Amino acid sequence: MSFPFYFIQFIHFFIEFFLFSFSFPFFLDKPIDIEGVDLNTLRIKELKKVLSDFGGECVGCSEKSDYVKEIEKLKNLKKDL
Repeated sequence: MSFPFYFIQFIHFFIEFFLFSFSFPFFLDKPIDIEGVDLNTLRIKELKKVLSDFGGECVGCSEKSDYVKEIEKLKNLKKDL
């Protein structure tokens, strides 16, 4: 193998590992105000974050509606306290 081939492999590894291993935009993780947002418009990744911020987890959730129902339950429990 020649030098340029190894260089191309290194560049490919760098791009794959260092650039795409972070979830972009990783520096824009802002807390989500669940009172002022429609939960059905959020992505599943954001719903998981909201759920973990509430201290809950959704075991066996496979659809967006499952996450929304679980967040609504936790939201109602927090209001009752």
